[in-house]
Amino acid sequence: MANGALPNLGLEAYKLEYQLAAGRYENIYKAIWQIFSYLAAVTGVLVTFGSAYLQTNFLLALASFPLFFWYLSTFLPMNRYGDFCLKRLAAVEADINGLSGSNIQHYKDFQDKRSKGFRVRGTVHILGLVLGLVFVVNGYKSVWAWCSGIPLFREKPPETKLISLSADELKKLMQQSAPAGQATQEAKSAKSINQTPTVRPKAPPLKTNAN
Repeated sequence: MANGALPNLGLEAYKLEYQLAAGRYENIYKAIWQIFSYLAAVTGVLVTFGSAYLQTNFLLALASFPLFFWYLSTFLPMNRYGDFCLKRLAAVEADINGLSGSNIQHYKDFQDKRSKGFRVRGTVHILGLVLGLVFVVNGYKSVWAWCSGIPLFREKPPETKLISLSADELKKLMQQSAPAGQATQEAKSAKSINQTPTVRPKAPPLKTNAN
């Protein structure tokens, strides 16, 4: 094998690694935010339907747990793996540039910009800290309430039954109520007519003195 073929094989190997690492890096953060969206939906369901059945502290502890669990079990380890993948991509770019004389610095520039300023990870760390505090504080209050005899589950609120009437049924009800009202009015008027008028007593005749 000619010596000139070795750099070409090395360059092809670096290009293959670069492609695989770039795809892996993209899939890492797709998976992170996809899992976040699923657990955020679970949190929304708990808050929406649990507010009527769960004690307040118990509800807040349950609602904060899915996203706090995501922060600990998904974001921290996968973000660490993403950082390692980004460093390797920047190193592969340097190796490819050395072998081919090109100037590929896409991930190298992104790595430099990511290390400066306040990035998305800073916001996520603050969110994780807040969720952890909410979970710990309300979890402690829930345990205290349970030990004090306060029920964590509320009774089911009474169901409100809605009565629906069609246009025809409403018309029939109005027709039935109208004659009843008319009969009452007629009875009142007949009663007032049949009443005998009050007769005032006649005054006694005046006596006149005969002359």
